Amino acid sequence: MAQTRVNGFTEDLNGFGRIIHIATATVSTNMTQEKMDALIQAITVQNYTITGIEGFSVDATTAIYIAYEGGPAIADDATNAFGVTGCAWAGVTSFSG
Repeated sequence: MAQTRVNGFTEDLNGFGRIIHIATATVSTNMTQEKMDALIQAITVQNYTITGIEGFSVDATTAIYIAYEGGPAIADDATNAFGVTGCAWAGVTSFSG
């Protein structure tokens, strides 16, 4: 029986350089452009950089994934996250730098 070899890097790796965080934003009603703009502005005002957004469309009712970097993970907030009415924020994962 032949031996299987893996010649790759087998430890955790973050090729981004800085710590990247992934979180979800959901609203109790539909996500509007105004709410999304307020959410993104509130995050960037805290010196974070938004590196990706997935799942947003006007009137979205499902979770919107937001990737950001620039500091420690933003704490979960189940109600009115960042001052956005009905918005819940929940961390999903982080990639260490």
